[in-house]
Amino acid sequence: MIPHSAVTRPLLFAALALGLAGTGSAAQPSYSISVFATGAAVSASTPTGMTYDGTYIWTSYANTAAVNGSSGSSTIVEYDTSGNVLNTYVVAGYVEGLRWDSSSGVVWAMQNPGGSPTVTTIKPGSGIVAGAPIPFAVEAATRGYANVDFSGSDIYLSYANPVNPTDPTIQQILSAKSPLKVGTILEMNATGTNIATGATNQPTLQNDPHALRNTPTKNQIVMSSASDGQLIFVSNVGSETQSVSFLNVVNAIGANVYGLNDLLYNNATSGTFFVADVGGNEIIAITASGLTKNTLYATIASLTAFAQVDPTDGTVLPIIANLVKPTGMIFVGN
Repeated sequence: MIPHSAVTRPLLFAALALGLAGTGSAAQPSYSISVFATGAAVSASTPTGMTYDGTYIWTSYANTAAVNGSSGSSTIVEYDTSGNVLNTYVVAGYVEGLRWDSSSGVVWAMQNPGGSPTVTTIKPGSGIVAGAPIPFAVEAATRGYANVDFSGSDIYLSYANPVNPTDPTIQQILSAKSPLKVGTILEMNATGTNIATGATNQPTLQNDPHALRNTPTKNQIVMSSASDGQLIFVSNVGSETQSVSFLNVVNAIGANVYGLNDLLYNNATSGTFFVADVGGNEIIAITASGLTKNTLYATIASLTAFAQVDPTDGTVLPIIANLVKPTGMIFVGN
């Protein structure tokens, strides 16, 4: 495990290579770390979401905006892969989720997860798309969308701050025209299979819907419930055979972690992870080689770590520690 302090001490910004210790003769992954960008350089703070449009890297900084959008604004920055600032955009309210939609060629910025949610889309090279921010047909005073993900033409949303057992936690956009209309994919009271034990019809933990991603399995999505330390998998999404399973992500003593803020599967055996760290107000670049494709990684606030997660039992292997509060992340494969 690499302590994050190794890259933030004066005169120690050069990447520090590490081969993870292991048993046997199999080659272990190698990681090196450096600071990719800082919020201070763009007069911004609180880095939250990250996305990659196939060429450039995007980060949202929520600054001091209110989570319900009642005050403040966020800064969205487009970087080249060397960390140079290409464009900045000011968006009203608190932007948490940021995701590239390859089918429409725009970046989605999810505004105000704490209430009065809207969406702003940005076209690379052109700027904010006319008509922003886009409202939802049903406006919630205390609920909003933490993140969005795309599977072909399907658009899924993680719906924050559920209270009642039948409150939706994952929704799907039914009409992408303003105002946005949604339907429910998953409710807070859903039961599923515990992946670690095999027990079926077990209650899920969905108090804090947060990150949302496609998995390497066809027609399967996964959502993190950040404060619960649980990953909820939905297979055959939206079909008659839809099913739910879950994985508790656990620390060294077997307790669920807290602040399971983002997750992803690497799509190449080498490349760079980019991790937003709120406490340091910076983006950390983690260059890696010797990876196993489709490994599960997560940012975990309670461990202050960027970590690898075992998909069979939820145990965690921290890779970068002392990140203060890691949030969004992306992987750019070589």
